[in-house]
Amino acid sequence: MDVSMDASQVDRLAASLGGVGWGMVPAVRAVVERGALNVKNGMARDAQGIGHAPAFPSSITYDMRGLSAEIGPDKTRRQGALGNILAFGTSKNAPVWNHLAALEREAPRFEQALVDVGRGILAEAVEETPLTYTTRAGVTRAATQAQINNWTRGYR
Repeated sequence: MDVSMDASQVDRLAASLGGVGWGMVPAVRAVVERGALNVKNGMARDAQGIGHAPAFPSSITYDMRGLSAEIGPDKTRRQGALGNILAFGTSKNAPVWNHLAALEREAPRFEQALVDVGRGILAEAVEETPLTYTTRAGVTRAATQAQINNWTRGYR
């Protein structure tokens, strides 16, 4: 059983912002990883105290894949295979663990962290410090980095 958050909208946003978007990727990945860790720890806390599955909380892990994370019990770890039974129950037993509660608690913090990253990256992009370029003739001009790169073409 896996609990995951769809990051496809984040991928589309990053791609649509062009160069600015690619600058966001490391920051967004850090936010996703922090959120995944918080959800993993929350899921483990929620699973503590289940009398017949004392090792189950330690089976909960997360794996990062690009800008997304897969969070849930690892079936190869001790009592990890009990995840489906604990979360969904059986025909004879009711569920005893809400596997989505930690994700629901983390979602507002995750969303706010993504907004903060976006604001920071966009603020950096907008607030570029003005650059100056002095020509060989000694004339100083205000210029963008792209203009300087074009004028110098690797000579500086």
